[in-house]
Amino acid sequence: MANFFVRNFNPSVRLSTIQEQPIENGQKYLTELFKHYGVTDSRKIATAISYFKPRIYKRNTYFLQQNEISTKLGFIIYGAVEAFYVEDDGKNNIVMLLTEEDFFTDLRSFLHQQPTSLNMKFTEDTIALEVSYEDFSNFIQTNLDFSRAFMKIMVNVISAVNEHNMLLKMPTKNKYEYLLKMKPEVFNRFLLQNVASFLGVKQETLSRIRSSYKRKQPSVS
Repeated sequence: MANFFVRNFNPSVRLSTIQEQPIENGQKYLTELFKHYGVTDSRKIATAISYFKPRIYKRNTYFLQQNEISTKLGFIIYGAVEAFYVEDDGKNNIVMLLTEEDFFTDLRSFLHQQPTSLNMKFTEDTIALEVSYEDFSNFIQTNLDFSRAFMKIMVNVISAVNEHNMLLKMPTKNKYEYLLKMKPEVFNRFLLQNVASFLGVKQETLSRIRSSYKRKQPSVS
């Protein structure tokens, strides 16, 4: 499993495999993540973690809808979120498919406190940790090491957006192989039509390539 926004990070707990104590394990993951990004003060880390409040969302409910202002930054312990724009013809243009260990919000709306054009919907019952804009803003303004850590995360977010834009320009077979390598779970946890939208291809084309790819894989006896 890969995180779209964090690279070269090997935590002691993988949230996609936990069976017990999801909140505690989610907090442990974030603790190790902050250390990975250079925060060394354990007391500051504990304070930062205390601002992330547990929240359970039901499948098909929304975290954010068009024209709202994003007032929270979320982190998925368990579950799935899809982010999309609604096109003029009423179709959903999927831009993010997120699962365990991914952060979620519209960063532009969150950071500037302006209305979003994005929709974010839970496609599974989801356990999350989330921090309010007020707590987040106040904390990073008074803690330089966390401000630096956030800037590093922002660089990874920009990199992930650029990678997605490059992905859309690839031949369809390469798109499929890239996503299969980076985040294979999306094919089992999101509707195929939404995965196709994320890749910028037709559902029928993606289905045909998946079938062809599976036939070419060596069988395991």
